[in-house]
Amino acid sequence: MVMLYMRWPGRVLESGETPPAPILSFVARQLDLSPGLWSHYGRRDETSRSHLAHLMKRYGYRTFDRSAFHDMTGFAMPIAHHVTQPSRMAAILIDEMRRRSILLPSVTVIEALVRRARQQADHLVHDVLAGDLPPETRCRLDKMLERRGDRSASSLSWLRNPPLSPAARNILRLLERLEYVRSLNLDSARATTIPRVAVDFH
Repeated sequence: MVMLYMRWPGRVLESGETPPAPILSFVARQLDLSPGLWSHYGRRDETSRSHLAHLMKRYGYRTFDRSAFHDMTGFAMPIAHHVTQPSRMAAILIDEMRRRSILLPSVTVIEALVRRARQQADHLVHDVLAGDLPPETRCRLDKMLERRGDRSASSLSWLRNPPLSPAARNILRLLERLEYVRSLNLDSARATTIPRVAVDFH
């Protein structure tokens, strides 16, 4: 049963955890044993640990440690540029850990993995888009966070909320926004060095 859980879902049975009855019955039938014998297994923690260590060594499994966290973050960071949904990222990480025979950590650790990969992807996008901008350009970008004159909205908020109606007056408002963006004198070629979804996400 311990080996079964290591293969799928890819984790170690918790202390005192009883597998679902259908699974327990299925395995018991294969071994021609009574499912009730499970309650006698692992009464001594040393027995469970010994069996786990033996199975891990024999079948090449490894525990999720600091090294695994580093490895999986490195694997996930490039994917984070293309996949923005945390649940999908978590599923990809889980599949890869199973492929690498890394025993799955807790849900909170997997969530931390997703966050770390997302943060590293964000930092890379920032470095590509703004890492070597001259001071005057940085200053213009910083001013986008300030209020537009006597209005409550910042220039950034104004740009991110264009009018959607095709009315003639709105065409002029769109042109005003286009002129403002062009005045920033940004190199549009920077965005071509990272995936489009990463630019849209940010």
